[in-house]
Amino acid sequence: MRILNLNSHPIRVERPDGGIYEYPPDGRLLRLQTIDEIVEVIDGNPIIRKVYFEPEDQAIPDPEPGVWYIVPSQVCQILRRPDFISPDTKASYGARRDHKGQIMSVSRFRVCDILKARAKEVLPPQNGITSAPQYNAKEEEESWREWRKQHPRQWLS
Repeated sequence: MRILNLNSHPIRVERPDGGIYEYPPDGRLLRLQTIDEIVEVIDGNPIIRKVYFEPEDQAIPDPEPGVWYIVPSQVCQILRRPDFISPDTKASYGARRDHKGQIMSVSRFRVCDILKARAKEVLPPQNGITSAPQYNAKEEEESWREWRKQHPRQWLS
């Protein structure tokens, strides 16, 4: 399994053993251009929608078996590729920040979010791609809870 970083900066990931691994930029940059579009104005206040445009200057990489691409979370959510991952920067899951609030490292990645009609609904593989790892959410949460007990949060300075 390979992970390629399509961001302009390195991504630092804290391993369960406490070590840090850094994914350097691959040299390719994948970003989306945006504009704010006014949908409606109510009592003088605009209601806007962010409009995303697919990259023009950069090519979106073709999927490769066994390769994950680290991309900005907006790219992950908008393009919805099953091989795109983004750093999970929520503090409750182990994003470590310096004294200025800048992210120093994360402890996990996330794929694009999904919306399920019912809590017990099981979704089939999307686009015939079944390479995404399967997991048990309860086991994952228990594993992270145990890891957090063994590695109390430390603020980096």
